[in-house]
Amino acid sequence: MNTETDGDFLSAAGGQKAASSSFAVRPADEAEIDARLAKLTGRADGHALAGGTGKRTAAAIVILSLVGMYAALSLIMAEKTKLKSPGASLTCDLNPLIGCGKWIGTRVNEVVFGISNSVLGLAGFAALAAFGVALLGGACLHRNIWRLLAAGACAAAVWVCWFMYQSFFVAHSLCPYCVLTWYISVPLILLLWARCLQAGHCGARFVRGGEFLVRNYPVILTAAYAALSAFILFYFWDKWMLLF
Repeated sequence: MNTETDGDFLSAAGGQKAASSSFAVRPADEAEIDARLAKLTGRADGHALAGGTGKRTAAAIVILSLVGMYAALSLIMAEKTKLKSPGASLTCDLNPLIGCGKWIGTRVNEVVFGISNSVLGLAGFAALAAFGVALLGGACLHRNIWRLLAAGACAAAVWVCWFMYQSFFVAHSLCPYCVLTWYISVPLILLLWARCLQAGHCGARFVRGGEFLVRNYPVILTAAYAALSAFILFYFWDKWMLLF
């Protein structure tokens, strides 16, 4: 028996074992790789599947909801001023095209059982902000809560489209706080739909659609903003020319 050869073999085997162990993928590395792949493909990670969401998404929900609360509160204060002094000049009444005074007290502003839209908006944005804070803290929401949020997003989309129709084709004017609400509702609706569908909370058949929304969220949001801004600009082009 050649002990020298055996020694070389054992040394080589030991070296290969050390080399393979040095290049072994640790669990932390696997988790990081999985997170990066999920980001690239739009696939939900383990936390999302459990009902959670990423920190940036949760922070976006909180910030956008707070802006929505500001718009609703501002409109409530304008309504309060108008009710106390019907002839008062409101800070939101900027010119014949942009103003909120003409909307206050109308049927359009009190669609649901005579309750002001701004009060309903404040309640909705406050609830969404609370959910966002919970998600930001690492909470995982039940699947039914995500479904409720997705249903609320659908209702919000219908509401926004209806109010846009009233603004453009009926009243031919813009409420500044309402326009602000439109602009923050678009990313919120997309976020809620994308995260809910992506994690399979609404069924496995919608997962691919959710992954598509997650992957292409910046592009879709940019296109929606561009379309809305262009429509506002060109639909009221004659009035813009008179004002400026």
